[in-house]
Amino acid sequence: MLCEKVSGNCIECLAGKFGDLCDQDCPDNCKDMLCEKISGNCADCIPQKYGVKCEQNCSTSCEGKLCEKETGKCTECAMGLYGQNCTMACSANCTECYRSTGECKSKYNANYPINFQ
Repeated sequence: MLCEKVSGNCIECLAGKFGDLCDQDCPDNCKDMLCEKISGNCADCIPQKYGVKCEQNCSTSCEGKLCEKETGKCTECAMGLYGQNCTMACSANCTECYRSTGECKSKYNANYPINFQ
């Protein structure tokens, strides 16, 4: 840890710390416990979290509950869902559909899946 000679303020902090004196802990949900020195905002989030301090949960509509750090927008939709926020259900018997249109990629059939790709 490097400090200024006159003020005693830290120039940079060790991982997991922030503040003028590096005496505050980064939020628990910061990936690798890395946060900005002044604000304590996370550089990135652990999986399934988003927000400036990674304090919000990604939606269960997101595949693997993974979403973008800033917006919480799903990176991929969970199976059977589509739409910008992955909140619309694919049509009946459709196991997977295109995120933008909802058009069916594959349908469930009791004997075997039908793939439209």
